Amino acid sequence: MNEDFDIQSLIDDFTEFERRSFNRYKDLYEQIRADRKFIAGAQTDDLDKTLIGDEVPNCKLNIVQNAVRTIVNSYLPYRYKWQYDNQDLNTLSNQFLSDVDNYTASVEALSNAVGTALGVIVFSTEEDIDGSIKPIMYSIPDVTNVRLDPDATKLNFADANKAAIVELKSKEWIENNYGLDVHNVEKPLINISEKYDSKKQIPLVTYYVKEDNQVVVYKLVNDTLLEEPIVLPYSYIPVVPVFGEQSWTEDNKMTWTGITTQMRAIQRLINYSYRQLLIRCATVPKNTWVGGSLATQGFENEWRNSYKTLSGYLPYNEYDHKTGQKLDPPQRLSNEIQFGDVSQLMQNALGLTNTIIGIPATGLETDVEKTATEVLANQKTFNNNVRNYLYHLKFSMQLLGMIFAEETLHQPLYGKIKVKVVEGPDGAMEKQEARVQLQSYANLVTTDEEKQKLLMAQCAVEDDNSYIRNFAQSLQPAPTQAELQSQQMVEQANTEIKTRDQQIMELQKQIADLKQQQQIQAYSLEREMLLARQKFEQEKEMKILEARLDKNDPVEIMKDDAEITKANLDVQKAAVELRKEQIATARGIV
Repeated sequence: MNEDFDIQSLIDDFTEFERRSFNRYKDLYEQIRADRKFIAGAQTDDLDKTLIGDEVPNCKLNIVQNAVRTIVNSYLPYRYKWQYDNQDLNTLSNQFLSDVDNYTASVEALSNAVGTALGVIVFSTEEDIDGSIKPIMYSIPDVTNVRLDPDATKLNFADANKAAIVELKSKEWIENNYGLDVHNVEKPLINISEKYDSKKQIPLVTYYVKEDNQVVVYKLVNDTLLEEPIVLPYSYIPVVPVFGEQSWTEDNKMTWTGITTQMRAIQRLINYSYRQLLIRCATVPKNTWVGGSLATQGFENEWRNSYKTLSGYLPYNEYDHKTGQKLDPPQRLSNEIQFGDVSQLMQNALGLTNTIIGIPATGLETDVEKTATEVLANQKTFNNNVRNYLYHLKFSMQLLGMIFAEETLHQPLYGKIKVKVVEGPDGAMEKQEARVQLQSYANLVTTDEEKQKLLMAQCAVEDDNSYIRNFAQSLQPAPTQAELQSQQMVEQANTEIKTRDQQIMELQKQIADLKQQQQIQAYSLEREMLLARQKFEQEKEMKILEARLDKNDPVEIMKDDAEITKANLDVQKAAVELRKEQIATARGIV
């Protein structure tokens, strides 16, 4: 570790960030904890005991849990995928998201967002069994351990600069896993705002910070940096929230809610009705009879246990043995359960579930008597009602797709590579609409060719089903001889075009090389001509000077001048001929 590393500054920075984050989201986290308990079945409070008493059984129909399951199950068969403008990334991302652990992360985060307002997905890496490093994606089970950036404003927190995951671990666990002696630590230097048992527990902090256009991860306990800081080539904090439905508190603060908050009152009403129905069933009289004691005298045991027997015969005394007076037979009292009022109340409560949260309390309807159009209309209504939850997940998945690309390419991209989130329930709805529309065309087609085309189109919207895909391939007619010849001609033409393209590329390279050689030769020629001209000028001046000094003869001087001029012209002519040869060579290559 760098000796200049200032651990105290890091601790101070985290402490300030954790305090601000906790104050911003503490009310949300309290709501999440209460909602989790309610979904798990803790749906009775002091008010219930006041209204119905302590003796009433704690019976419930957990409609909230079923509603959460219904929304999440709509996503399971149509999970989101990433689509890049890079085929290699598409292939790798499909492999990544097909891993059960990775796609489960999005499912769990959606479930938390729907039920309790917030899910969190973390993008990270781990060592594979062969020692290589592979990317992973996982969901945080207890989102109240997460500290989100209070300054982030985007729905997926793409503008976050910090995040932290705080885990309360036993001191024994810290000692066994990291070898640190923390038993005598009463108040850790790196502490959290939330109360905990400091005698037994100590915070384990994973702190994410954007620094110098990348993300640095610190892992700390007390005053110790547990390992070397990890530098990630990411432009975004890889701790991505998935929010539920946006709402506002009574004091005008923006927050988030899940369906549990909306369904509390309805769930209580259903539970009250269900309890009342069970009580009535349990306390209804068993085969109650009313009659005179003389009529059943001697048969008391038969009448007392009449509700236990399947026999339809019960004897009685028709006459008084002493007086001979005729006796009336015992009469059976009505033991019909009065449940109409309670049943109607429960039905009304279930109807309110659909009204308030937009989905039936019993899940999606599967009435076989409904037409395809009616089923599609119901599915559209369902998708529209839960679209906000799916949209929030889709937005978060887009950010995770960017981080995946950065991890794969080992560099921050800052939006240089575009990623789309495709398929999912929205894509499934488009396919369903296509199915219904294509089905409506069945009565319009008459020829065998039209029917086959329609069947192929119907198979096309089921291309995600391997059985239907194989069936569609079998429908493809065998190519004719003319089609085979045409295909061969096309393939041959493509081959020739590819060869010609290669030749053109080679020719372009030769031309570029020739141009470079010509430039070099031209430079050399010009340099030689310049030097030759300078030499001839010097020789001319010297001969003229010598003639004038030695001979002082004008004729000789003119003769010398002519010789020098002729030599100069010879050099220029040689240069022109060389240039012609270069041009001829270039034309020959072309």
